[in-house]
Amino acid sequence: MLGEMEALSNAIAREERILLGILPGVGIGLFGAIVALVFAARRVSRPIEDLARQADRVAAGDYDLPPPSPRRDEFGTLGKAMHDMAAAISEREERIRYNATHDPITDLPNRRSLIAAIEDNAKGPAAMLAVIAPRWRETTNTVGRDIGERAMRAWADRIKSRAPTDAVVAAIGEASFGLFLPEASESEALSVGRNLIAALSVPYEEEGLAIDAGVAIGVEIGRAHV
Repeated sequence: MLGEMEALSNAIAREERILLGILPGVGIGLFGAIVALVFAARRVSRPIEDLARQADRVAAGDYDLPPPSPRRDEFGTLGKAMHDMAAAISEREERIRYNATHDPITDLPNRRSLIAAIEDNAKGPAAMLAVIAPRWRETTNTVGRDIGERAMRAWADRIKSRAPTDAVVAAIGEASFGLFLPEASESEALSVGRNLIAALSVPYEEEGLAIDAGVAIGVEIGRAHV
């Protein structure tokens, strides 16, 4: 009986020694697994945090995001999609702002832009010229809208080419233009008007058609006011 108990005690002791030998290795392995999990979590959370920060910038109206990550996984794909979306939104908003201040036919600044230019020079001497093509609607009804709009763009180019470099040339109506000449004297404004009449007196020609602008020009001299 005593011999059996002694054998059992020896067996238990051997098992304890084996466990004591295994436990440090298990602990080290478990610690390594925990460290690996932490690093893996950081690898996942970091790109998510970056994407969240970029989304916050886009929501705040800042579309100048850093270049997308070169990663080839899902996070890299998401980052590129975020960057492309921000660029598309920025381009669309820029186009909206541009369209709000420019005429869709001639691409000239519109009435709103002209008023802003006048307000910026509200205290200084200036001249204002109004150029009107009264027969444009009738001509367009005859030759078609497309040719009429091309004629309008050609007249706009002639006006810009004859305007002083500091002038603001704008499309202020369906067939009318405005020229704001800051610091211009009466003689300078009249000279610009004569040059415009000479430029616009030559008919616009297309497909055997000759379209006469038939312009009328008005000049106002004085301090700028809205």
